[in-house]
Amino acid sequence: MWGWMIEEDLAQKELEKKKWTGCFAVPRELFIQSVDNVVGALSSKLGLIGSAFAVGSTLCTLGMRPLAELVNLRGDLLYDHAPSALREYHRCLPHAPLACRIEALFRVYEDTRTVSLIVRHSDNLSTATRITFDCATEEVLVDRSISTHRADINTSPEVGPFTLYRIGDLDTIEPLRLTVFLDHDTVEVFANDRFVISTRVYTDAQCTGISLESVGSGQVDKLKVWDMH
Repeated sequence: MWGWMIEEDLAQKELEKKKWTGCFAVPRELFIQSVDNVVGALSSKLGLIGSAFAVGSTLCTLGMRPLAELVNLRGDLLYDHAPSALREYHRCLPHAPLACRIEALFRVYEDTRTVSLIVRHSDNLSTATRITFDCATEEVLVDRSISTHRADINTSPEVGPFTLYRIGDLDTIEPLRLTVFLDHDTVEVFANDRFVISTRVYTDAQCTGISLESVGSGQVDKLKVWDMH
């Protein structure tokens, strides 16, 4: 599936100044995702997840993932985080390229409230975009409120429903897998091959930090950042 990312957050005079608007999003592969032995979700009852249907103990839903050939756009590996506990704030890469691919694997626990990947941030975090999974609300949020300080740009949040499954037993929560594409002002977030948000942030070019953050305990099993051709 090919999608077009419009620029609805810019004022009309800014669009006229650019003389062009919009771009293609990352091409997605659509498929039926099947996950075996699902016994529950983080909080919601499985029967209330309208996008999924059960076939015995297998839960099926519409899957969405980046086209496999996009790995060919990966350039140099810039950052490789060793598995570690995640508590509060951890700075990873203070200056990343404007075009990069991020792959992250998080584990959340019963006392985890949120885990966040902070991108396009300044050294003092006065400018930042937070990609957050909220365990309580079962949502992925792209918080753009301080992505820019220009009053003429819309910085409202992008949010969508998403949950992690409990597999085999109620104590085993599947990990959160994120693939994030940053390309100048575009941000595309894929989660567990069944959720996508595509949006834009009009952040100053010098704000390119990448960091991690959590509220409650968590675990980072993987965080890799590549520059992107």
